[in-house]
Amino acid sequence: MFSQERFKFEILSVLSMKFAPSVRVSLPRSYNVLVFRRRGDAELYGEESETVKLRANDVTFVPPNYKYKINSLTSEEVTVIHFKADIKNGKEFKNLHSVNPARFEYLFEKALSCWNKKPLGFAYILDSVFCSILAELEIQCAEEYSTSVEINVRKAIDEMRMSLSDADLTVERAAKLSGYSSSYFRRIFRQITGQTPRAYLISIRIERAKTLLESGYYNVEQASALCGFDSPKYFSTSFKKAVGVFPSSLIPKR
Repeated sequence: MFSQERFKFEILSVLSMKFAPSVRVSLPRSYNVLVFRRRGDAELYGEESETVKLRANDVTFVPPNYKYKINSLTSEEVTVIHFKADIKNGKEFKNLHSVNPARFEYLFEKALSCWNKKPLGFAYILDSVFCSILAELEIQCAEEYSTSVEINVRKAIDEMRMSLSDADLTVERAAKLSGYSSSYFRRIFRQITGQTPRAYLISIRIERAKTLLESGYYNVEQASALCGFDSPKYFSTSFKKAVGVFPSSLIPKR
């Protein structure tokens, strides 16, 4: 939600707010707003006609000078932190649905209690709680990002498996399916699978070739073509390197 670079901040207020079902307009403010939605659903209509659905357990960041209209579909209860900060890339409205709402609810309520009661050392306590909120946001955003990246890589892997016989199947084509550039795709593919995309593609082609050859119904040339190798010679060389024997040795003797 925020840049991973640390930034200085000053908390201006922490409020608990309730709204009945209604439509209201929020004028631009000179400070940042961080909201935890305890209850209630709403639709937010922001700048450039963007529409965002807000649900219970969402954490929402509203940057300075952001004008929006909000339609409360049900009664709402939110905890709001107003703060000043110079945040890198912090000029965009952002909304995150929490997968760990109990943690966020605890931290926002602790911030609210600290602001209202102002115990000895409350400024330091409040800053500490706010930093804990930022840490939770960074952790969840990283986990959400990792999940989405893995899903996209798995889509590419599924395409590889379904198109093994296609000699035109390339790493570039798989990368395009995942929505990433070839260089980035190669990097994240290796992080997730432990192999380069090319090595992985060859390995699953060879595994399928082994199955075909061991069935006794296909010769080396046929298995090579059915597994996407455009050259039986290259197929035999790759097979020997991966398996330790030439493909012809796997064909059952009749």
